[in-house]
Amino acid sequence: MKRYGFLVESVIAEDNLSNAFDAVMQGKRNTFVTRYCKRNKAAVLRNLAGEIQRDVYTPAGYREFTVNESEKERIIQSLNFKDRIVLHAIMDVLHDKVFRNLFIRDTYASLQNRGMHDGLNRIKTALKDVQGTAYCLKTDIRKFYSSVDKSVLIDMLKSKIKDVRMLNMLARIINSYQSATGIPIGYHSSQLLGNFYLSGLDLHAKNELKVKYYFRYCDGIVILSASKEELHLLFEHIKEFTEERLHLAIKDNHQIFPVESRGIDFLGYVTRHDYILVRKRIKQRAARRLHFIRSKSRKFVVTASFWGWAKHADSTNLFYKLTGMKNFKELGIYYKPTDGKKRFDGSLTPLGNLQNCEVTILDFETEIKTKEGEGRYVVQYELDGAKSKFITNSEEMKSILDQIRELKELPFKATIHRKAFGQGKTKYVFV
Repeated sequence: MKRYGFLVESVIAEDNLSNAFDAVMQGKRNTFVTRYCKRNKAAVLRNLAGEIQRDVYTPAGYREFTVNESEKERIIQSLNFKDRIVLHAIMDVLHDKVFRNLFIRDTYASLQNRGMHDGLNRIKTALKDVQGTAYCLKTDIRKFYSSVDKSVLIDMLKSKIKDVRMLNMLARIINSYQSATGIPIGYHSSQLLGNFYLSGLDLHAKNELKVKYYFRYCDGIVILSASKEELHLLFEHIKEFTEERLHLAIKDNHQIFPVESRGIDFLGYVTRHDYILVRKRIKQRAARRLHFIRSKSRKFVVTASFWGWAKHADSTNLFYKLTGMKNFKELGIYYKPTDGKKRFDGSLTPLGNLQNCEVTILDFETEIKTKEGEGRYVVQYELDGAKSKFITNSEEMKSILDQIRELKELPFKATIHRKAFGQGKTKYVFV
């Protein structure tokens, strides 16, 4: 089994620390601490690199606060700026050099280019196998982040990493959480380490249990199958592995159901074989915010955010209804050129290419200036079902077009001929 070394050198590389600094500072309020760090960026990063290199870096501690999210109350741990920079720098290296190749394709969250919408597209692709995805198993892990066994996580890291300083630093970060079990929800490292912790379950499901349609987002798991019986059996295997190997508990409220009757409520959407809806909770939250917000700029942000959800589902009408936004087609607004001239779609065709062709003349515009001169007519025509246009300065053609417009006989059919006149001259005419 491959183990990775020389990771600390990558963490303290100037570019890596600088990128981590910029990522942490992005969007932060202009406080005394942020101003100090920005003014003294080089010194701050130099001191952090020294602590990491000497294997003495330890998080300074965290503050806790409570947030209400999706009808759940969560206690979040927040680090100071310097510790956030270090964790960001470490996780960037672990993601690229260690973890990237360990995760199965259908693991999502905290992975580059693998968010909710990537997962949704993967499920849509799987659902094309209608028979093979007739039933769904949906389950998740009880209090996942607060239940992670620290010793198991550290042993897993040792199986993949041989850099002693990196292992020591990760152990100090993990054990800085003042609880017998668990990893802190607010740390930048927790989602990636949590993904790594469950990667063994993913590989067990795919390689040992041979599950074809398996999807995981954080601690939420969806498995699709043609058989309810197979899903019941798979659930027992997954429960056993999770409890015995990871010391975690699967929630008692797991569900096995037909996809068509209920849809898969996962990744913010309710997905069926033939259509997708935005999850009810997301719709309700957007509706409440739009109802109470009075600031136009804030309402624009909420509208744009909800469109980010609705555009991936069959929810366009819902979006227009909730936001009051009109479809462009409903506005009845059209482009009006300042010169008052008509613009015709289609490619421009030389008249010589239309010789002896019967075309349908649809419309025309007069007094057009081209590089050949002024007073030209541009004519829109249809040939074999395709619309195109040509430009003419033939006095005969222009006269006929003017007369037909006066008679209100547009459109009309005509064949374009090339006619000789004078001494070796030719012109194009309608016949």
